[in-house]
Amino acid sequence: MSTAGGTTMASNGWNRQSRLRKSMDTLFPQEHSDQCRVCKEPVVDGRWNYCSDRCREVAQAVQKMFVWDEVREQILERDEFTCQDCGLSKEMQWRAYHQVHERIKERSPHPSGGTEAEFDAWRDRRRELEHRYDVGSPTGNFHVDHITPISDGGHPFDESNLQTLCAECYEAKTAVENSNAELQPDVTLADYMES
Repeated sequence: MSTAGGTTMASNGWNRQSRLRKSMDTLFPQEHSDQCRVCKEPVVDGRWNYCSDRCREVAQAVQKMFVWDEVREQILERDEFTCQDCGLSKEMQWRAYHQVHERIKERSPHPSGGTEAEFDAWRDRRRELEHRYDVGSPTGNFHVDHITPISDGGHPFDESNLQTLCAECYEAKTAVENSNAELQPDVTLADYMES
């Protein structure tokens, strides 16, 4: 057992996952027991909740998305919004974001009382500087990463397999993982819909 954020959890993450899981009744309310929870088509037997394996898989995938959102927030808070690779914190990123905006203001002062053409030129110059300095969101550049990829056997919700990474470290790690991965066959949308 370990403690994070004052919450005791099992080492495999299962207890937290079961507590955070939204019930199917919340996500897909079933008005009538003879209708599929997902598509409302008739079911073979009133004891079944879905008309097909496909509808059951859709419902389970939606349920897992809600669990991931909760687990993601817990990991970001546990790691105090700090990249576990380079050490960039949310506060550092916030300061850099505002410093860059101040620099842009200095290099491109607002043409108060100017013409529309002067304003358009100023706006274009700001966009150019924002692009050059790579100004993004001051808070949205942190990712929760699977230390051992799911495709390599890593557990998707085990908190010991999850870490916070900044956007740059996440992209670099993902690029290395993808360059080492075996090429997968292309799957078209038509192939996916047929499965």
